[in-house]
Amino acid sequence: MSAISGPPSAQGLRDRILGLPWWSSIKNSFFELFSKYTMHGYKNLVENKRLAFEKFIWVCLHFVAVSASLWIVMTTWTEFTDNPTITTLDSQNYPIKGIPFPAVALCNINRISKWRAKKYAKELAEKNVDYQMKEGKNDINITEEMIDQYFHKIRFLGRLLDFDIEGYEQFLTFQEELEVLDPDPNLLMWNVQKTFDSLTPSCDELLLLCRFNGIAKDCQEYFTTRRTGFGTCCVFNFARPLGATLELAKEPVYPAGIGIDNGLNVVVNTSTSDYYYPMANFAGVSALIFDTMEFSDITTGNTRTEIIDPGSENFIRISINVYEAEPEVKNYAVEKRDCKFKDEDFDEFKGRYTYTECLIKCKMRSIIDLCGCIPFYFPINHADIVTNTTIRCTLQHVPCLNKYRIKWRTITPSVLGINGLQQEYQDSLNCPQCFALCSYTQYKLETTFNPIIKNPSGGILSTFKDFQGLSIVRVFYASDTGFLYKISVTNTWYDLLSTFGGLFGLFLGFSIITVLEFIYFLCFRMYQYLTKQFSDDEDDLKISIMQQMFPNKRPPPSYKEIERTLVSGYNKKMAFEVVN
Repeated sequence: MSAISGPPSAQGLRDRILGLPWWSSIKNSFFELFSKYTMHGYKNLVENKRLAFEKFIWVCLHFVAVSASLWIVMTTWTEFTDNPTITTLDSQNYPIKGIPFPAVALCNINRISKWRAKKYAKELAEKNVDYQMKEGKNDINITEEMIDQYFHKIRFLGRLLDFDIEGYEQFLTFQEELEVLDPDPNLLMWNVQKTFDSLTPSCDELLLLCRFNGIAKDCQEYFTTRRTGFGTCCVFNFARPLGATLELAKEPVYPAGIGIDNGLNVVVNTSTSDYYYPMANFAGVSALIFDTMEFSDITTGNTRTEIIDPGSENFIRISINVYEAEPEVKNYAVEKRDCKFKDEDFDEFKGRYTYTECLIKCKMRSIIDLCGCIPFYFPINHADIVTNTTIRCTLQHVPCLNKYRIKWRTITPSVLGINGLQQEYQDSLNCPQCFALCSYTQYKLETTFNPIIKNPSGGILSTFKDFQGLSIVRVFYASDTGFLYKISVTNTWYDLLSTFGGLFGLFLGFSIITVLEFIYFLCFRMYQYLTKQFSDDEDDLKISIMQQMFPNKRPPPSYKEIERTLVSGYNKKMAFEVVN
């Protein structure tokens, strides 16, 4: 008599239940999926009538189709992410009534006044005599020769504007004299800003008559003295100094309409009688046109420049291009959209980011790092750059400023790696954190000029008896409409969905239905297979246990056997009734 073996352990039962049923269910689910899938050609992989060679060919075709579709999709996605925005012309008749008049800076080509230089030379001579007397030299007196020597030395101060190193030994000695003879009582050193303020031709001397919107006022009511990249200039409609918050900004002015009468009309003094240090080999005035909220610097690209020749009447017609970015553009990274919005980097730019201010700060950091000073005409109200210990550049810094002046006048382009330009990249100012504004206004200029007509009967020169050394500057809007450009996203999410769906549909017959089919067969149907297989295995396992425990007895019928018996009996009964 054979021994009765005990029931299998719980672990053994679990191993048997979780063994083959999983693999069988997965296999059945994929077989049913492929045989009924609506995507192209998948049923050919599981048809019994197909030869192995045919199935292999179909596998290769599917691999090629999937690879090609994925490659095209990835290429399309890369092109989209690299260039997610597009600029299109939206309107050629955009009303510009709400656009403020640009800032206009009038800068004398002559940066040092002759009579002011003579006055300062006399002051230095007097201070020199006082200093010598304190040193015990009582026999020294002020002479015309001494004043004349200082007058010629003052020309060296122009090196702080053009960074020319000619006569370096001489102007370095002059710098040492200035530190001794003209120290600022607050700084305990020579004050370059104060000195240039006293030497630069004043706005009173440059501006003789001013009108805006047809209203004549004292030029001091229209213009203020401001620093620019060109030096100290007379600026109209400069709403905010660099670094000031929006709350401190002045309200910019707007023209009453278009045409000369509604623009800015200024009579300027272009006489060369007071010239002592011109910045160019010609006479006249530089007219700088720029955004009313920005610092004017020619190297940043935000300033348009026109030269006003002596004895000329200049007509500067302004046309407007407005660029507006749609809100969806902001959803993409700055590096991808290649622009910034005004409210970005709020903490650093005091509430209004501009490309110009970013470049100015970048340039200031570079100058301080390389030369340890900052030129006097740069703004200093950036606490994160200019501190109490930051000094203004003096004549002793000129060699360093000269060495890197080309670097600070050239901005590294955003496109890098162009062969043959490696040296240019190295010799330019690299500011990767600076991006153009996404929405901005562009002022375009068209300038014409004529000689001033002598003895005019009326007009802006009617109050002047002598026209010698005079010029007229007229800045105005040429049209009441401009061009509007929209910066928008190249493709929206539904555009991408249709593009990718079309590609997958073309290569694979892919659609939303196929996704639902995939989920159905691999989730719902697999669950049904697993449940059915688990139930059958559980019944078989129970029977196996009973056979081991009672080997000489027939086990009770399983649920499936009972079901088959009942169905068979029912079918026989129905057949008998039909026959009778």
